[in-house]
Amino acid sequence: MSRSLVAFCCSTLLTAIATASLPARALDIAPVMERARGSSDATVILVPPMAIYQAALDEAALQSAGCRYRTTDPVAVRALVQLLDGAGLRDSPVYKRPDAREAVYLTTPEGELLKFLFADNSGAHVPVDGVVESSVGGNAHSGAVVANDRLSTELRRWATANGGVGSGSSCARQSGITTVP
Repeated sequence: MSRSLVAFCCSTLLTAIATASLPARALDIAPVMERARGSSDATVILVPPMAIYQAALDEAALQSAGCRYRTTDPVAVRALVQLLDGAGLRDSPVYKRPDAREAVYLTTPEGELLKFLFADNSGAHVPVDGVVESSVGGNAHSGAVVANDRLSTELRRWATANGGVGSGSSCARQSGITTVP
């Protein structure tokens, strides 16, 4: 292998490592939550609490393994947005893709899709790491956030009370959904 090829590979690798640890461009959570208040459609996806997987779950794996709860009921959608408002969402200085165990998808009347992906804090991981993404018309923006320690429990409570019966491969194993106090 030539020296220039080795130098190029090392340079590329160092650049990738450096950019992976850079803070995310701040996504101001206040306007995102304001737009969320007008949402007309909500989907929550949850995997069983304390479930162990061979690798960290990305969004696609979460959607495949998770139990899905969807509603267009305006009261239930408002309750979910209030739950997120009460979760103390704040910008995180470091962008970390969480081991996604919980997802909230909200669709606004303008067609904007708001995604909230969170790690599970059943093991008392505080604060809860998350990512918020906004996309409309092909333009996407994202930022890292953290939430309070009640988020996981509250999402499971919402799913039971407002999301109706879930669908997905792990719904039969969602004992944590039906036993949330």
